[in-house]
Amino acid sequence: MAKHDIQAFILACGQSSRMGYDKLVTSLNNTTLVEKTISACSGLFSSISLVAKSDDKYQHIPHPTLIDSDLADGPMAGIITALENCSNNFCFITAADLYDLNKDVILQLLESYNNEQFFGAEINDRKQPLCAVYHKSSLPFLIETAKTGNFKMRDFLSQVDAKFIQLTITPWRNLNFHEDFESIRREHV
Repeated sequence: MAKHDIQAFILACGQSSRMGYDKLVTSLNNTTLVEKTISACSGLFSSISLVAKSDDKYQHIPHPTLIDSDLADGPMAGIITALENCSNNFCFITAADLYDLNKDVILQLLESYNNEQFFGAEINDRKQPLCAVYHKSSLPFLIETAKTGNFKMRDFLSQVDAKFIQLTITPWRNLNFHEDFESIRREHV
């Protein structure tokens, strides 16, 4: 597959509070969620960076780790950091805990992207703001939204040229609970 001349940023900064342990570095079928997400992005982008609360957790991974913006909280902090470090007009940003993310999903997004400020996946009728192409022009809207103390992605998306591509992917799982991990483990026994 040909590399797209854009960067990928993987949001790897969650606290795993619903999980009870750090889900991103927990091995699941011989790989961690962060490594699985990197694998899905590998070969598709000019570079891959992680965005996290600190750079010490991912020192073993051969990709740079950028630190969450202090302007916001939650995913919005990571997206701000990604866009501040985006060297092109747009970049791909994804959460690290989307277990079923794969190259086909990413390629559909990239190939359908038409210079929108935000272009995301709507998978099985659910909007996925953390699996999307973000245009750098959306950064001022993110910062303004964050300055109000509002870190809700849907409120940010209502202010920009946001479009979603409909995809049907079964299953599509965001791993948030211990039971989610155990379900995946049982699939691979």
